[in-house]
Amino acid sequence: MPRCSHIALRVALPVAIGTLGALSTLLSLPALAQSSSTGTADTGTATTAPADVRDFPQHALRGTLVVGVAPQASLNGQDDRLAPGARIRGADNLLLLPGQLSGQKLLVVYTRDTYRLIKDVWVLRPAEAALPWPETAEQAATWSYHPLTHRWAKPQ
Repeated sequence: MPRCSHIALRVALPVAIGTLGALSTLLSLPALAQSSSTGTADTGTATTAPADVRDFPQHALRGTLVVGVAPQASLNGQDDRLAPGARIRGADNLLLLPGQLSGQKLLVVYTRDTYRLIKDVWVLRPAEAALPWPETAEQAATWSYHPLTHRWAKPQ
C-alpha cells in the first residue's frame, strides 16, 4: 500500500536525523582532559554526596520495618499495612517482593500514600543509615532540610 510506506518514512526520517544530530554533537565534543597525576579522565563535575547514598523524598521518614504476610507489616513496632502496589527497594536499589523480606527486621526510609498506607520503601545501606533522617513528622518539622544536598540536619 502506498500510504503505509510514506507513514513509515515520516517516522523513520526524524529518528535518523536525530541520531545523526546526536552523533555530530558527540564527535564535536573536545576530548576529556587527562589528569597528569593519576592518568584518569577528568570530567569537571564534582559530587557532593558519596556514590552509595541515594536521594530520598523530603517527606520520607525513617523506621524499622518487619514485613509479615503481605500486606501486613510492622513499622516501628506498630501494626501497619503496605499499600496495593507498594514498592520496596533493596540496598542495591532493585525492587523486592514482600515475600522475600518476610520476618526480617529492616532499617528503612518510607513514604505513605493518601490512605496512610506504606507506599515506597528503601532498605538503607550502611552509609545511608549513618546520616540523620527524621523518624516522625514532629522531628521533620523541627529539623532543617537542605534541598540541594537532599540531607537533613538536626537542630543545634
